Amino acid sequence: MHFSRTDKAGEDGFTHIYSGISSDDLEDKIHDAFTSRGYKLKSGEEGNGTYTKGNRVARLLLGAFYKYFKCDVSTQKHGSEDLSVKVSKETSGMSGGLVGMNQVKKELIAVSEMLARV
Repeated sequence: MHFSRTDKAGEDGFTHIYSGISSDDLEDKIHDAFTSRGYKLKSGEEGNGTYTKGNRVARLLLGAFYKYFKCDVSTQKHGSEDLSVKVSKETSGMSGGLVGMNQVKKELIAVSEMLARV
């Protein structure tokens, strides 16, 4: 068993709880999930860092026509045997207007669903 439940979820991020998996294995699976979705690790370590997708400058110039998403991921112990993965968005999407803000909201939901399958 890996994904156990969602502990917290909101507009700015979420926290998933995992059980029956080591920290190293979970971090590897998280990194693989993000890279398979087109994300790149911008800073930090696999499963514990900042992931980005798209180009920030293009987003500023082209607005909602060019997607950009940035999020921070941290993996920590949760209780004696569980692990928690906290994902918080680091972009608002405002540079893309209302459409861009909606794109960021949908992407965060997609990331949550993706990590629930880990």
